[in-house]
Amino acid sequence: MKKTLFMVACLLLTFPTISLAESVETSSETTITTTEETTTDSTTEPTEDTSSSSVDLETTDSSSEVKVTAEDSAEDVEDFIKDKLGDTKEVDKRVLDTSTAEGLRGLLMEADYGITEKELETFTDTQLMNAMTLFKRYNSDISGMDLGAYVRVLRALYTNKTLSWDKASAQLSFNPSNFKSFTGMIAQVSELQAYLAALYPSGSSFFPVKNISDEELIAILNYLQPIENEIVTSGNQLFPGRIAWIINAVEKGDYKTAPQTSAVASGSTTVTSSGSSAATTSSSKAQSTTQKNNNSNLPKTGESSRTIFTIIGVALILVAGLLIFRRMKK
Repeated sequence: MKKTLFMVACLLLTFPTISLAESVETSSETTITTTEETTTDSTTEPTEDTSSSSVDLETTDSSSEVKVTAEDSAEDVEDFIKDKLGDTKEVDKRVLDTSTAEGLRGLLMEADYGITEKELETFTDTQLMNAMTLFKRYNSDISGMDLGAYVRVLRALYTNKTLSWDKASAQLSFNPSNFKSFTGMIAQVSELQAYLAALYPSGSSFFPVKNISDEELIAILNYLQPIENEIVTSGNQLFPGRIAWIINAVEKGDYKTAPQTSAVASGSTTVTSSGSSAATTSSSKAQSTTQKNNNSNLPKTGESSRTIFTIIGVALILVAGLLIFRRMKK
C-alpha cells in the first residue's frame, strides 16, 4: 500500500513539469508565428514597388516604339500599294477632269495602258464613266494612279466582274477622306465595313482585302491613330489615303502586336501581379491574426496553468503523506 501511494505521488509531481513544457512550446510557436508574419510583410511590399516600376518602364518603351513606327509607316504603306498595283505613274490631271467617254477613250489611246482599241470598243460609254467614278474614289482612298490602274478597275467591273457597280455605287455616300481621324470612323464602323465589302471585296481582281470583324477593325483604327497623330505633329499630312493604311494593317496584322496594346497588356499583367502580392499579404496577415486570436485564449507564458497544477500536486502529496502517516501509526 505504501508503495502504491508513493507511486501516485510521483506521478502527480510530473504534471507541473508537463505543463511547463507545453507552455514553453506554445510560447515558442507564438514567437515563430510573429516572425513569419514580419518576414511575409517585408518580402511582399517590395514586390508591389517593383511592379510599379515595371509599368513605368514598359510604358516609356512603348512610347518610343510608336514614334519609330510613325516615321516608317508611310513608306511601308507606299511599298504595300506598289506590291498590289505595281509601279504606277501619278495620275494625269486631265484624266480626273475628263467628263465624257469620248475624251476618256482618246486619253486611253495616247499611251500604252494595257488595253487595245479593239478591247476598248467592247465597253459602253456608261461603263467607261462608271469605272471612272470608282477610279476617282480609289485615288482618294489609296493614292494617285495612272490610267493603267483605271483599266484594271474597268476590267474588274465588266470583264472579270469581281466588282459590282450596283453594290459599289450604293456605298459612295460614305467617304473615308471626309474623316479627320481614324478613331473618328469608329462611330460608323458598320458603314466602313459595308464600304470595304463593296469597293474592296476579298475576291476583287483590283484591290482586295480580307474580311475582318468589327472588333478587329476598331482595333486597327485605334492602332493607326497614334501614328497619324505623330505624322500631323511633325507638320506632315496623312499619306497615302486612309483606306490604304487600313488595308495595309489588315494584311500585315501589325495591329495585333501594337506597342500601345503591349503597354496596356503589360500594365494589366503587372497590376495583376501586384494584386496577387497584396492578396498574399492580406491572406498572411489574416492567418497570423487568427493565430494570435487563438493564442490569446491560452496563457501567454504558461505560468497560470503551472501554478494551478503545482498547487494540486502539493495538495495531493500532503494528503498522501497524511494517509501514510496515519497508516504507520496504526
